[in-house]
Amino acid sequence: MILLLFSYAVEAQDPCAFISELEKILKTDPVKSAEEHLYTAEGHFLSVGNGFTSARPGFENSEEMVCVMNKHGFNMIWAGGDVIACENQKELGKAVEYYAKQYNQKVKAMLSAQGSYQCTL
Repeated sequence: MILLLFSYAVEAQDPCAFISELEKILKTDPVKSAEEHLYTAEGHFLSVGNGFTSARPGFENSEEMVCVMNKHGFNMIWAGGDVIACENQKELGKAVEYYAKQYNQKVKAMLSAQGSYQCTL
């Protein structure tokens, strides 16, 4: 019985609801968003859930990325994971990844200027 209720609840949800959220995010300026949200979010940086694992744009060095995960944290933007099932999902995922890279670069610069970026290699 519980399994049936769970299955119904999952089916009833729109599997592409995240698309409208991505579109909203992309209407904002990533640099301004970084300035506005630096101290209001649990994590300082953005990751993007658009593959088998989430991408962390702007952190190509794995040692720095692990340090940032541990010391500063990430907030994930869900972009549908690795299953492309929605119209424009792939394109929006790439656009949000670029957005997150710009956002992350701005946050890193602001934290570095304050002397509070803890992951300089």
